[in-house]
Amino acid sequence: MLPTLRTRLRNPSARVIDVVVTVVVGALNAVIIGPGGQRPTVSSVVFALAATLPLLVRRRWPFAVLAAVVFAAVLGRPFALQLVVALYTIGAYRSSKATIAAAAGVVVAIALTYALAGGSRGDLSNVIPIALLCAISAGTGLYIGNKRTSITTLERQTARLARERELLAERAVAEERVRIA
Repeated sequence: MLPTLRTRLRNPSARVIDVVVTVVVGALNAVIIGPGGQRPTVSSVVFALAATLPLLVRRRWPFAVLAAVVFAAVLGRPFALQLVVALYTIGAYRSSKATIAAAAGVVVAIALTYALAGGSRGDLSNVIPIALLCAISAGTGLYIGNKRTSITTLERQTARLARERELLAERAVAEERVRIA
């Protein structure tokens, strides 16, 4: 029983990882959500947790999750943690073109929101940190996705070369038997 627990802890399923990421991001977001050091209200904590729930399906529908995160940002809620996870997921599991388009779309949507909001929130200099966050998240996702692809390719090549080596050894044995006979 204990070896199976160790195996499961070493190689958790994608669902377990998604649940853990969602719980951690939701808890951190609920703690951070209090403005100016004030205690968060019940409604802000509920909204923070609800805005984090889409992360549970981030591998299946990464663009829908990103849209939900951007929608939460438009409503004026903190969204940086969810944005990092959503853009990382798109970078890690989708093409580089899709990732760049998604990151650019987030920056444009937030810039439009800030431009239309006016007042202190209408300052477009607030978009620069978000653009950097998008670039770092998407870049990290692309890097990890490319590494995962490279590792998979190398594993396939190793398996193919091992099969070829076995076939060559069998062929050499067969030729030796024919030569002896």
